[in-house]
Amino acid sequence: MFKVNAGDWFLSFFKDFVGTPAILVGLFATLGAILLRKKISEIIITLFKTIAGFLILSGGAGVLSGALSNFQILFEDLFGLSGAIPNNEGLVGILSGDFPKIAQLGSIIMVLSIVLNIGLAYGSRFKYVYLSGHVLFYMSIAVAAVMTLAGFDLNNASDYVISLISSSLIMSLYMVLSCALLHRWTKIITKTEDITVAHTGALSYAMGGVIGDIFYRIKKGKNIKSTEEIKFPKWLQFFRNTFISMSITMIIVFLIVYIPEGVMYNTGIKTIEESSSNFEAIKNIFGQGTTNWLVRAIIEAFTFAAGVEIILFGVRMIIGELVPSFKGISDKLIKNAKAGIDCPVVFPYAPNAVLIGFVCSLIGALIGLGISIGISNVNKIIPIIIPGIVAQFFLGATTAVFANVRGGLWAAIIASFLNGVIITLAPIIFYATGGIPKDNSGKYVSSVWGDTDYLITLIPQLLVLPKGVTGRALVIIIPAAIWVGLIIDGIIKQQKDKHDNASSLKVD
Repeated sequence: MFKVNAGDWFLSFFKDFVGTPAILVGLFATLGAILLRKKISEIIITLFKTIAGFLILSGGAGVLSGALSNFQILFEDLFGLSGAIPNNEGLVGILSGDFPKIAQLGSIIMVLSIVLNIGLAYGSRFKYVYLSGHVLFYMSIAVAAVMTLAGFDLNNASDYVISLISSSLIMSLYMVLSCALLHRWTKIITKTEDITVAHTGALSYAMGGVIGDIFYRIKKGKNIKSTEEIKFPKWLQFFRNTFISMSITMIIVFLIVYIPEGVMYNTGIKTIEESSSNFEAIKNIFGQGTTNWLVRAIIEAFTFAAGVEIILFGVRMIIGELVPSFKGISDKLIKNAKAGIDCPVVFPYAPNAVLIGFVCSLIGALIGLGISIGISNVNKIIPIIIPGIVAQFFLGATTAVFANVRGGLWAAIIASFLNGVIITLAPIIFYATGGIPKDNSGKYVSSVWGDTDYLITLIPQLLVLPKGVTGRALVIIIPAAIWVGLIIDGIIKQQKDKHDNASSLKVD
């Protein structure tokens, strides 16, 4: 008979409940609707539509990722590469299966960091609530893993408590400050003050925003051509339709990989080897009795474009309910509260930038791949970093949107290209600093963190550099001091604002 400990069951329930973005955002939207004193029927509609919107968004992301899975396999096979692939979901899966203590600690870190985030939103000047629960869970697992690799023994009670409190403080600070960092560009993109982007690519997006600002200053705000102002010849007017342009571009991208692979397997230049790690996938693509590989390439390209359309529909649905609801939270509970939403929230505002960003990021990734091969040849311990296509899409597209909003087309091209190079090379830092676990054979696991913000895992590693008691003290004292400092700063600002308001009333 299968038995489950009650404590484990409730921990699992709470982790999954708050770690599911659809539920978490739905509850916040419902709270806002309640504070706005909407009718019961309207509150229920808000809850259901917000949850449905997030599920639609997640479903679209799943469709998109599924369409890229064969492309990723054939990309590796075409270039004969083996190495580590930046894939957050993959690494979380490995850690959860092989290192259960890390997964348990990461789950509790996520829950506590949400509480601390709300505390900061209430008491500090940074009124941001991080609502992207899935990426928050991945980042919490990453910080938990780094604490373990830095020497904290999770079987030791004091080490466990230090790891939990320190990691939760670091995470809560990251949650509000990354949202604050992106808000100035997000409000220009979305034309609303009430939301910002909450995603683990914030450093890339901020880079895009800064590059856009530089272009804006150079041109003094004049003659800046937005990606959305691209004019096509009359015979190419259909390219103005986002779905059409996305589909055609992806058909070309897919065929660049599928055609040489298909020709080589069909003519016998390459054979399907059972020893290959991708044997089943390649057999399903090129084996006898399967869908013709050329047809498959075209269908998967259209599937990718359909996934993007689904994401855009889900985003519009979420925004329609969340923005008014968050006004209720802002007015009644946390003054001027702003919701941190997953990166696709900005896609509908610059669909051309989304497409340009992905393509340019992918080109940058190829440059990064070449550099990675050179580094791996010099240092055999560090594996070749094979570009993660999913990360290239989401981070490249969002970076381009942020760059485009003030800097236009060329800013979007340059920023997304640099993003492709950076997120292909950043994983090398994780290997060089010992931030990636090894399997039982002593080899590094096959996946690595794929987004720029995972670089914050270097913070606890740096803080524990002084060994012994000093390192253990620093890793908890410094984040705690910053957290308390932000609260004190918020109280001072609040008192100053009250004094200024009182003074202006006296003058009137």
